[in-house]
Amino acid sequence: MTRRPHQFKMESVSTMAKHLDDFDELIVGLQTLGEPVDEARQLVVLLSSLPFEYELISVIVENAKDVSLIEVKENLLKEYEQLEKKDATME
Repeated sequence: MTRRPHQFKMESVSTMAKHLDDFDELIVGLQTLGEPVDEARQLVVLLSSLPFEYELISVIVENAKDVSLIEVKENLLKEYEQLEKKDATME
């Protein structure tokens, strides 16, 4: 189970909301097993699980100070919505 966070990736057919739910389940599972998962580690796991389209957000978060996990999740949901709108207008 300790390797699973490093293998966690967003599925191409998944929504961001579903991905964040899966992420939360992973973290709760690790904590249930007694593995400490502080917020900094959670951010690393979450950001490394994202596809290339979210690279800019990942870089911004990595260079920001005092950014919370909740703020990152909110920004990811907003970015997902914008990407979905962009894809819809291109079709």
